[in-house]
Amino acid sequence: MSYEKALALAPENLEALRSMGLLLMKLGRHAKALEYFQAALKVQPQDATSYVSIARIAGDAGQPEVAIKHYRRALEIEPANIEAASSLSHLLTPQSPQLSAQVVLSALTHHPDAVQLHYDMGQVSSQLRQFDDAVRHYRRAYALAPQSPEAANNLGLALETLGHTDEALQLYRELLRAHPTYHNALLNLSMLLLLRGEFAEGWTAYESRFSPHLTQQYFYLPRFPFPLWSGQPLAGKRLLVLGEQGLGDQIQFLRFAEQLAQQGAIVDVTVELPFVRLAQTAPGVHEAATSFTLNGQYDYWVMMMSIPQYLKIHAEAQYQQHAPYLHLPSHHVCRQRQRIQAHAQGKLRVGLVWAGNPSHARDWNRSIKLEKFKPLSDCPDVALFSLQKGAGLADVSTLAWADKLCELGTHCDDLTDTATALMELDLLITVDTSVAHLAGALGVSTWVLVGACPDWRWGTTGKTTAWYSSLRLKRQRTLGQWDDVLEELALEIRQDSDALRKSHRTPNELAIIGLDREAAQTVDE
Repeated sequence: MSYEKALALAPENLEALRSMGLLLMKLGRHAKALEYFQAALKVQPQDATSYVSIARIAGDAGQPEVAIKHYRRALEIEPANIEAASSLSHLLTPQSPQLSAQVVLSALTHHPDAVQLHYDMGQVSSQLRQFDDAVRHYRRAYALAPQSPEAANNLGLALETLGHTDEALQLYRELLRAHPTYHNALLNLSMLLLLRGEFAEGWTAYESRFSPHLTQQYFYLPRFPFPLWSGQPLAGKRLLVLGEQGLGDQIQFLRFAEQLAQQGAIVDVTVELPFVRLAQTAPGVHEAATSFTLNGQYDYWVMMMSIPQYLKIHAEAQYQQHAPYLHLPSHHVCRQRQRIQAHAQGKLRVGLVWAGNPSHARDWNRSIKLEKFKPLSDCPDVALFSLQKGAGLADVSTLAWADKLCELGTHCDDLTDTATALMELDLLITVDTSVAHLAGALGVSTWVLVGACPDWRWGTTGKTTAWYSSLRLKRQRTLGQWDDVLEELALEIRQDSDALRKSHRTPNELAIIGLDREAAQTVDE
């Protein structure tokens, strides 16, 4: 008998009302389904299942507050309802992770072996930066459901965050043996291999960023009427290199244009607009632009971050930077020189960048509140300059020592302007963002604040990096704790300010600063 016939015979048949609503939901007829669930609640006002279904409809309709209200009601009626607890947790976690944790922990008292609840608690714990708890719950979820890859993959990420890279590596490998097409784990494995300097396998695995098997697609391969370059001979060939991901990635990987040109290629590169003028100065680059007209002039194309795989970059010596590979255009002068000189008054010139893009998944591990840099503001022989752009600028408005900070970043229209300002400084102190790469590529003396769970390119140990010879890595020792690091930086500056002032100019900087000063004065702001 169909649900409609059952309801015709018994309009208050609770099971038929709920089943009809669920069927309509599957058919995408949510408005009609809602009527049946509301009718079910008139029959049985304490029906938790109908409240959950109404909440699902509200969530799908982009009404999270309505969904939260109905999930809460379902849990009041049935505290052990796993679906209500899990779904409510997902809605609460982004804005109220503490409340989300309470919901899941309460449900776990009723279902201590519920895989979904342990998985949810792993996610909430990660959001709360309680990674030991995240590891414990993901471990439990994985033990309860070893056939499910999601818990194992997230366990690997939590282990990495705590620095347990050997265990994470083993876990990813085990996971991929059991689930070869679960490319979320392959992508995580690739970045862990790169972090460990295992480039031969790491670059190959990193191609999984384009895999259609990822649960969420972040990167896409374009289609062109000419072939992908994957290591073919390049003598006399024209190659289109496509910049990808962020500005920092594009700056870092542009170095490989020179090796491509040395193989005989004419290399054109696409980069983001703020980088176009400066990218044009890199060795090996024939032309840089945001895009190129394709009229049959190219023989091959390649994604910029795939180049190391095809060049077989397996050792540090193959990418190590000994000299700057970005240079200011000969006609470009610093429009902010007078502002810098007036603020510096003969003091050590120190630039600051304290925040990256807040939408970055790991921004919590790199950005620092500007107020934390107060030890630097207390150094008597230091003049501080902000090269910050974007959301982090809001920190200045509430800063007690804002008068000690000279604003430069907002006056820079592109990376060429930023580069000219960097050249006027003695030292840059920055979090892991694109300005660190820019300074490194220019040969500017820079201290990079590297989180305890570092991005793959900085490795896990060491004070220097082969990627940029002018960078010094100032590593966080305790996850989330920057106070001791910044105190040490201030002490180092106090002790070595003369050395920093005298030794900061590289040959590249001296050449740039040797431009006609009188010409520069005419464009000073």
